[in-house]
Amino acid sequence: MTRWNRHFELHPIDWTKEAGYDKYFEWLCETHDKPIVLRELVSEVVSGIAYPRSEVIAHFAGPGADYFTNTISWMLALAIWELDVEGDKEGEIGLWGVNMAQHGIGGKSEYAKQRPSCEFWAGMARGRGYKFHLPDASDLLKTGVLYGFDQGGMLWTKMRERDKELQGRIDTAAQMKDRCAQEELFLRGALECNHYWKQWINDTKGYAT
Repeated sequence: MTRWNRHFELHPIDWTKEAGYDKYFEWLCETHDKPIVLRELVSEVVSGIAYPRSEVIAHFAGPGADYFTNTISWMLALAIWELDVEGDKEGEIGLWGVNMAQHGIGGKSEYAKQRPSCEFWAGMARGRGYKFHLPDASDLLKTGVLYGFDQGGMLWTKMRERDKELQGRIDTAAQMKDRCAQEELFLRGALECNHYWKQWINDTKGYAT
């Protein structure tokens, strides 16, 4: 990426050395003209600066001041803190490319427990009067229905019935899978039995062995 101002890496630095990260650690260690925000200073990361964790948490003293379940939340809190300290009442904060979609393939993703923290700090920004930008396509701060008012609507009903239909088809497919597995076991047993009796057949009479 060429368009960036600060890079955040708040995970343990040793994680970035693992094979799955390719040359990420080497990139972190390069000299950059922009800061690399770390959980703590690391000698190899020459452009690194430490995230002001204590100052940020102290600034938001009270319930939720330490409510951080992901890097995005730390970034939002830092942005709010900096604007507060600067006294910039016209400051603007935005999130792009952040969805925190709660469902993943095969079950819930890790974002299920991370999304509420992001929404808390987004609310903190709005509550302080800062203009907050969020794309319509983002899952954050969105709801499909207004609780107590829209739950009987047509879309909600269709989605609920669609859930029932799909779950029924899944159950049927699972039952068919079980029946096929049982039939496979039966047929394998029958074939094994057949192989046993074949050993007693005299091949000279023209029977297969």
